[in-house]
Amino acid sequence: MVKKKLPNNTGLITTLFLFGVGLWRVTPLTLEVSVALQALSLLFLGMLVFQYKPQVPLLFKKEIFFIYASVTCSTVMAAVYHKQGLSTTLVTQRFMYFYLVYFALGALNVSSANVEKALKYTAIFFGCMYFLQYLVYPAMVFYFPKVQIERSTLRFRVDGFEFLIFLAAFSINRILNKNILFYPLLILSLVVNLLSGSRFLVAITVFTIGLVAFKSKNVSFGLKVFVVVLFALSVFFIIPSTYVSTITETTQKELAQGSDYIRIPAAYYYLTTYNTDIPTWIFGNGVYDANSSYGLQVLAIGENFGYYLGDIGFIGEFVRFGIFYFVVICVLLYRAIKHSLKVDPVLNSYLVGITVFYIISWPFGHAPGIILFSAVLYLIGKKRYEQNNFQLA
Repeated sequence: MVKKKLPNNTGLITTLFLFGVGLWRVTPLTLEVSVALQALSLLFLGMLVFQYKPQVPLLFKKEIFFIYASVTCSTVMAAVYHKQGLSTTLVTQRFMYFYLVYFALGALNVSSANVEKALKYTAIFFGCMYFLQYLVYPAMVFYFPKVQIERSTLRFRVDGFEFLIFLAAFSINRILNKNILFYPLLILSLVVNLLSGSRFLVAITVFTIGLVAFKSKNVSFGLKVFVVVLFALSVFFIIPSTYVSTITETTQKELAQGSDYIRIPAAYYYLTTYNTDIPTWIFGNGVYDANSSYGLQVLAIGENFGYYLGDIGFIGEFVRFGIFYFVVICVLLYRAIKHSLKVDPVLNSYLVGITVFYIISWPFGHAPGIILFSAVLYLIGKKRYEQNNFQLA
């Protein structure tokens, strides 16, 4: 085991984040290139974890080990109950391996400031990429698997909006501490979330911003209210009125539908009709590959009934990984929120925000969400360690 301490390198960490998130989507490059870069980042993360000893205490390593145990069990379930090959599942669930980010940051002993910079740069890259593509459409500068025109906006289907939520929380915290240079980043994060056409993303961003504002201890209540109101007014003038009216009409329609709202019967179907065996309740059904018989079955359910596994939040993850995984995640979130409460209002607010809204959209079901979550977990332990050392000094 090599014990050499590597230097903090924001560029290296940012590159790993971008490769892992899959944001190298320039159209001359094929989707296969993006996937290959993602695999390369996983390989490099694994090398760091196995070659270098962690330099700081890792508060949440037990929970992450249990997550990997649950993923292993669900892989077996996919083979036993759905006849999907082990190798197929191991490749398909590659996004789950990005919890390695947590251990790799510990191996590199990256300072909290450098991790925050890497997260900020990744979010800015994502936001600028999305906004540029929105401006030049129908010309495609970046590759997106699906493009829709609905809710008075262009919707590019891509993972990574979690970074913009974090950027919004990070920026409002800096603004409240009288660093107005972060105001454009705050606007960027919300504008791009609005352009996505997702009410969930807008709601969680505004909710998280509000939490950060009212958790800040170094700012007067009057200034908090002023900044939040100024932010709201800025957004009001930026958002097109047609967008607001469309979102309002859609929300009212779905509320009026009640139990007929498609996500409710979809959740009921997957919890009862689809998932009936005790072992799969405990260990899950595994991640499906779209080309396997298991994947074709799940996709057919979505096409025929409108019951898409990815639309039912934590229930979809429960179906894939089982109650064992769900309990581990709940314990991990509880401990992370508890520790972050004393460490950083941004980290705490982000965790509370995703916990409140995770019922609708599970943030840990794709690589970007897991990369960001792993970095946040590392930041909690690292900041606590840095604060304790500072007090001792």
